[in-house]
Amino acid sequence: EAIYANHFSYGISSGTMSVDTAKLLSSVYARYDNGNAIDRKDITAKAADLTVINTAIAAGDKSGSPFDLTFMSPGGKTVTIQVTLKDNVPVDPPVKGKEYITGDDFFYGADQGAIGDDEAKILANTDARNPDGSKM
Repeated sequence: EAIYANHFSYGISSGTMSVDTAKLLSSVYARYDNGNAIDRKDITAKAADLTVINTAIAAGDKSGSPFDLTFMSPGGKTVTIQVTLKDNVPVDPPVKGKEYITGDDFFYGADQGAIGDDEAKILANTDARNPDGSKM
């Protein structure tokens, strides 16, 4: 077996990170020795690592960043990546009392299949706010 994943950045204002979001953003991929892909749902993330990351997100504290996050294949192979926490900051600061949305560029491989709206929003690290600053 083999397992691969990429480092990634995550916006603190996006809220706590689920295992599925971490898998998507890292593009974690595992394969059997015969080359066949292992279903992504069968890849696990180290719960303690995700707890540390989500505790920092909840506290709005990116000072310990980057954080380690380890994924494991069903056969026990592991890969550890780094998750960098950042602020979601618009390129042009919003005018007080106006709604806004921000997002980042991202890479997505043609071999990864069709991408849905929710996946694109996660990969682009979008942040949308109402005029009062609350999340849309």
